[in-house]
Amino acid sequence: MAHTVGEVSKYLEELLEIGKYSSFDVSLNGLQVGDAARPVSRIAYAVDACHEAARRAHEAGADLLVVHHGLFWGAPVPLVGPRYRMLSLLVESSLSLFAAHLPLDAHPEVGNNARLAALLGLSETRPFGWYRGVPLGVWGTLDHPVSVQELLGRFPGVNEAVTLLPFGPEEIRTVGVVSGSASSVVEEAVSLGLDVFITGEVHHSAYYPAQEGGVTVAGIGHYRSETVGPLALKERVERDLGIEGFFIDLPTGL
Repeated sequence: MAHTVGEVSKYLEELLEIGKYSSFDVSLNGLQVGDAARPVSRIAYAVDACHEAARRAHEAGADLLVVHHGLFWGAPVPLVGPRYRMLSLLVESSLSLFAAHLPLDAHPEVGNNARLAALLGLSETRPFGWYRGVPLGVWGTLDHPVSVQELLGRFPGVNEAVTLLPFGPEEIRTVGVVSGSASSVVEEAVSLGLDVFITGEVHHSAYYPAQEGGVTVAGIGHYRSETVGPLALKERVERDLGIEGFFIDLPTGL
């Protein structure tokens, strides 16, 4: 018997511990649009809730679209223009939408940061990137020293788009990772004495803390840093629930 949208949503809420973030994550985590009673035979995964992702999900026969960045961010918004067209497509195609923001960054198995740390080959990982008492990222050590270029080369296809503040040592042993937009975490990286801090976006405000603290900061792109979580979640859902999934890659270049 097929799982319903409601059953899959409950599974995702429990797996990702969505309630743990409800008091401070402004994203409306959970089922944002949909019919809980509808059966789910195929699930689409994407980083962003946008019209193109919904169109591709519908055309590929998905019943549910799971995203990292949803439609609602803590304040009432008018359902007009692009948002109206997006909602119309979801409703008319009976495509449900589930969003997981911070819960998908922080999960120790399928989270963006856990998967980025695994790609880097970090060991002895520990909590990092604390926000409202919850660690969103991880830091850890490399088995042997490498250069920054070699380290970043472990992320397929990101070298040409990296923003780099090269203020740390030439040989890298300790690395902190927080996906997305987390430039403020550079000060935590400095306090821990890390060699490199990797995030998605690097803001101007990170420059002098990095320079004066002697840590290299690398921005691999907000979008690219948050593709690994949805991909890992797809594999976990396929294993646990037996529901086929596919990832919709819509890179923004940012």
